[in-house]
Amino acid sequence: MKVFYENRKCRENIFLSHNLTFNAHMHEEVEIVYMIEGTAHAFSGGVECNLSPGDFFVAFPNHVHYYDNCQDNVAVVAIIPLKVLSELRGILTTKSPLSPHIKNADPLAGKLFESALLYKGKYKNEAEKGLLLSAVSALMEKVSFADENVPLQNALPSILAYCENNYLEDISLDTVSKNLGISKSHISHIFSEKLHMNFRDYINSLRLNYATELLTDKEKSMTQVAAESGFETIRTFNRAFRKRFNASPLEYRKQNL
Repeated sequence: MKVFYENRKCRENIFLSHNLTFNAHMHEEVEIVYMIEGTAHAFSGGVECNLSPGDFFVAFPNHVHYYDNCQDNVAVVAIIPLKVLSELRGILTTKSPLSPHIKNADPLAGKLFESALLYKGKYKNEAEKGLLLSAVSALMEKVSFADENVPLQNALPSILAYCENNYLEDISLDTVSKNLGISKSHISHIFSEKLHMNFRDYINSLRLNYATELLTDKEKSMTQVAAESGFETIRTFNRAFRKRFNASPLEYRKQNL
């Protein structure tokens, strides 16, 4: 699973979605989905769930989340900066929900989200903030929380950014730990808990994604592609590639070009 960090730097955003499908990502804002029609599979904070009409899904700040297997869905999506939810900031930044899936929420919450989406008055921005704060407050009544290791949670964006910038180099848990000042055990725990994969598999996923781009150049040999995408040996490259794509690099090139 490749995760990207979405740096939005914008005010609250609320919109109607007819296709929730979105790759694994994370951001500083709270993301809330209110399902109106259809179904979807969603993931956040290590928990998977299936969404149906009337359900809510809440992704807390800096929690990896994604949506797939979306069928005929219509949903209200709200991406809300913490400054809009200042009264709830303590909960949203120090705790983590046992599940991002909220069923049987107060019907008022859904009406508030729809009102925030549809409001077109002169003071739209002010009304939208008030409606969203009220809606999220109503949802939090239905959430069970676990204490969140804040330093550990907040380390994830830095770790992913470092990996993204250095995966073509000789990167290891030791180098990440040394450069970011985070213990190797904490880094390993973060990958296991938040990404459901180990560090080496994540680095390989970044390298393999890049390798598929290099394979479009038919002039490059497999040895060149392996070396330029960060693999020490062609054998390691071939083994990782087949595990990921169920084909050799050469077979992949023939099938996709």
